[in-house]
Amino acid sequence: MLPYERLLGSGMTFGRRILSLVPTVGLLMMCATGISRGQAIQVFAVPTANSDPNSITAGPDGNLWFTEQAGGKVGKITTAGVITEFPIPTPASSPNGIATGPDGNLWFTEGFPSKIGRITPAGAITEFSIPTNSGPNAIVAGADGNLWFTEFSNKIGRMTTTGVFTEFPIPIDNCYPQSIAVGPNGNLWFVESSQLQGANINYIVEVTPEGLMHAFPVPLASDQFTNGIAAGGGNYLWFTEVGTGVVGRMNSFGAFVRFSATPFSGPWVIADGPDGNMWFTEINGGRIGRITPSGSITEVALASDIDEPGGIVAGPDGNLWFTERNANQIGRIAPGQVVGAVAVPAMSPAMFMVLAVGLASAAMYVIGRR
Repeated sequence: MLPYERLLGSGMTFGRRILSLVPTVGLLMMCATGISRGQAIQVFAVPTANSDPNSITAGPDGNLWFTEQAGGKVGKITTAGVITEFPIPTPASSPNGIATGPDGNLWFTEGFPSKIGRITPAGAITEFSIPTNSGPNAIVAGADGNLWFTEFSNKIGRMTTTGVFTEFPIPIDNCYPQSIAVGPNGNLWFVESSQLQGANINYIVEVTPEGLMHAFPVPLASDQFTNGIAAGGGNYLWFTEVGTGVVGRMNSFGAFVRFSATPFSGPWVIADGPDGNMWFTEINGGRIGRITPSGSITEVALASDIDEPGGIVAGPDGNLWFTERNANQIGRIAPGQVVGAVAVPAMSPAMFMVLAVGLASAAMYVIGRR
């Protein structure tokens, strides 16, 4: 048995919750990137100025629904581009994640008052207070019929559609869970960063419906972090690495393959597309990216590199829909019109250094914990 297996494969018990730290294998960086020059994008202005449209999801009514973090509203946009806004009753609620629930309504998080909101397709809003001041972030409908959400207070929350909450503490210190998704096996998976021993340690964590957690360390440099996660593209889990400009792929056994987009472009949120590919936003580079299951990346430039694309989701019309936080717009991209890829430079020596530092950081952390 290797030294790291004694630590990472042993598991640690915290009350009734078990966090298993699982060794990750097969890390590989591959580069196959291009920039598309096709006219594939249309944008629609959000009526409220400076509203900061953030997360977006496909609704049960055939429309797209999104949160307006600065505007304190939930927005609805038809596939024809008509936008309707619904003010949230709690002022300055900072709505963030949004997802369609198993009950046919939309559910969203409210960061500052620590609430979960429900909005019907007709626009009626009900708010539910979380028992703790938790800072809810992303939200998703689980395979068990409940809503699951991440909390900046180092917890994962579960909520029934009738408003009953259960919170599961993450048994790793100083964690900041980000996106959450349903994996190919029906369990919940989320990405998180943890400040340990002065370094930023990243994990992809699996959560069962009972709240048991299994963590897979992602070796990155100490100043990097993961953000988005989604299932798809060959039955894998796909995730984004913000600082490195990398999109990663992981199977259920913890084997990673990592693919480089434009360096330091800030891959942010990732979603399963209608064309069998994964699509992601680049919040620093002002681009929408597409990655095939084999890792070939095409990037589509927006009107400006400061548009800050945020959330992205596949719509009922066969297009991808995304938010532009700084430009205050909702965008639509047609997968079939993303053509004319032009090769861009592969991974630079600096990127190799980032990878090397990340591996060394993870190894030193494991050795130090023996």
